Amino acid sequence: MVRLENLIDAKVQALFHDTQPANCPTDLLAKQSFLRAHAVLALLLDGNGSRLGRPVIDWGVPVDLPDRVLADLYRVAKVCTVVVRNGVIIDAPGELNLGRSTRVANRAQRRALGALYATCSIPGCDVRYSRAKLHHVIWWRHDGRTDLDNLLPVCERHHQNIHNDGWVLTLTADQILTIRLPDGQVMTTGPPERGAA
Repeated sequence: MVRLENLIDAKVQALFHDTQPANCPTDLLAKQSFLRAHAVLALLLDGNGSRLGRPVIDWGVPVDLPDRVLADLYRVAKVCTVVVRNGVIIDAPGELNLGRSTRVANRAQRRALGALYATCSIPGCDVRYSRAKLHHVIWWRHDGRTDLDNLLPVCERHHQNIHNDGWVLTLTADQILTIRLPDGQVMTTGPPERGAA
């Protein structure tokens, strides 16, 4: 980990010692995150020194893609175009809508949802995304589709609540989640915001 930090710091110095990108934030913390993210991408070169693809990230939103997600997108997709606005992925590599062709989410959908959600999507739950299951908001057995706007990460406990305890979920196109509990309680959250993950 220390070695990686040192590599990133050295790359930031090498790339941005004299000049900085025109769209670099002025806030010191945001600026450092911005420059470090660009340094990580610059480190993702193949053995010959040629770029695998040209990343395009919309940084003007309250959603930060973790370095591991950026690296995965860059490595697997060979070109990394991820555009996020107001907590909604507008564009990402791979097929994000599979319809009824398969019940299981693909890697592109998992990467996109991982970019949106740090944890289980139920408000107040801190179970990490990597430990969550992807749930069909409109259940598969009720003709739900394996499309990005019908999938949510939920932890095992909340997944059981949804399937066994009468929780009803609705999700809008802009990822606003409403949960109706059997006792009449309603919880609403979204769109998801990713801080430094």
